[in-house]
Amino acid sequence: MWDLLGLDYRDESIYRHHVVHPDSTMSQTAAATGLPPDFVTASLERLMSCGLLRREPPGHIAATSTGPTVVGERLRGELDAQHARRRSQLALFQSELTRMVNDHLLSRAYAPVPQVDRLPSADAADLRITELVCNARAEVHQIDTETDQFRPGAGSAAHAALKAHQRGVDVRAIYPPADLARPELRRTAVTQLRAGIQVRTTVTTGTQFFLVDRSVAILTGRRAGTPAHAAQSVLVREGLLVEMLTRLFDLWWREAGDATTSYTTDQQGPAGDGEVSDDERMVLQLLGEGLKDETVAKKLGISVRTVRRKISDLQRRLPAESRFQAGVLANRRGWL
Repeated sequence: MWDLLGLDYRDESIYRHHVVHPDSTMSQTAAATGLPPDFVTASLERLMSCGLLRREPPGHIAATSTGPTVVGERLRGELDAQHARRRSQLALFQSELTRMVNDHLLSRAYAPVPQVDRLPSADAADLRITELVCNARAEVHQIDTETDQFRPGAGSAAHAALKAHQRGVDVRAIYPPADLARPELRRTAVTQLRAGIQVRTTVTTGTQFFLVDRSVAILTGRRAGTPAHAAQSVLVREGLLVEMLTRLFDLWWREAGDATTSYTTDQQGPAGDGEVSDDERMVLQLLGEGLKDETVAKKLGISVRTVRRKISDLQRRLPAESRFQAGVLANRRGWL
């Protein structure tokens, strides 16, 4: 620590000598420490200027009793002043860094970013829709969903919408009548209705989109029978486009009819003798493809017993003695 006073080990040895031998003269100090007289003279002057030694008559030099306290206070003051200067420099440096970072982030915040992104594939659209629905905070609105993107099952957008509804998100769906004629989509609509989701039906222009929190939308061009590689979907964040889609949905929602009465009742019952229900038509079609009763039941989401009951009822109404004959007569009646 002697270097803080501008002293070295030789000055320390001279000071120690005078602490132990307070009546030593300069020549005695030089002889005891083995240092040159000229250096001893200069060192004694430095030690006296620091307040560690004092000159006493006649010609003697002794250590001061208050020297250590005086030196300690002086060094403490110098260190405090140095620390304050360093803190001030640090504050200025931090302020400059903060200004640089904030200016950079501000410039990025106003940089143009894409507001309409094309999704590369149907699978990418499925995943993005499900992700948006899972993260919805207030609203999920869907319209004209004649795709597999809202198919039921864990991990799908339909499943995510049910979960969103359970946590208080306002989920609404509009299905055109043509879409609800498809058994799998009708089952999705019925599941939503039974869960308390608002479902309405109306004829639309064929526009398909999912609108989440009125801030982001996905428009999809994939419809039934469209190859997955040919489908095109886009994610829209642009405020004006999203606002237009929101107004379009609100308009159709006001004009649409409530689907609760039509699709929560038994849609599986037999039609009259002169007509065929959608499920019965699907049963005939699948049987015509050579599928077994178990496979037909799985595709329609009903029991094997229900499939066989429908077949028996169709044979009675046609009338037909075999399944093959039922298919022929159903085709003649225009049921297929």
